[in-house]
Amino acid sequence: CKGISDASLELVGAMMTSLTRLELSGCDKVGDVGLEYIGRGLKRLQRLELKWCRNVTDKGLRAIRELKYLNFLDIRGCWQISESGLEELNG
Repeated sequence: CKGISDASLELVGAMMTSLTRLELSGCDKVGDVGLEYIGRGLKRLQRLELKWCRNVTDKGLRAIRELKYLNFLDIRGCWQISESGLEELNG
């Protein structure tokens, strides 16, 4: 996961639009910008694992809020996500 970054996710979001699962746990170069690419491009995503992605914040959660098929999200260890960010995601 060391080579995966927000820039990588720009390509994933543009070229792999049929993905239903994405495992990014421990990718410390992934942040809110990467989640914006995911939110825009991976409309069929059902499962997203972001454990220990420490650069993800509430802004990143807002970017994936509209993924209507997303039914599993793992954000354990994402310390910059607040309780209000979680409430907004469930909103």
